[in-house]
Amino acid sequence: MARILGLDLGTNSIGWAVIDDTAKEIIKTGVRIFPEGVNRDTKGKEVSKNETRRDARQKRRQTFRTNLRKQHLINALKEARMYPLTSNEKELQKYFLANPYLLRSKALRKKITLLEIGRILYH
Repeated sequence: MARILGLDLGTNSIGWAVIDDTAKEIIKTGVRIFPEGVNRDTKGKEVSKNETRRDARQKRRQTFRTNLRKQHLINALKEARMYPLTSNEKELQKYFLANPYLLRSKALRKKITLLEIGRILYH
């Protein structure tokens, strides 16, 4: 007695049948339907079930990488003495209150300090 297993592979289901080749009869059939991997809203728009988790992870990574780039820039500016070397709060506040657009304009007319150049580059 030879048995044949037939499979029908679909995108959301698998159909199957077992056939007895000698008796030429179908022994058993069935289908397995998989749930969709998306949620549908009332307008029919598809939204991945993992989208909210992925978006949160993407925002965390983007924030981390932005902060890392800023830290690398600060380290490079400190090496060139274009950033306040001390962690004095007043000194940093004064540094960041300087308007980079006014400093750029000032640099066209006269010499500016290294800290002012650093502020322009940081901006």
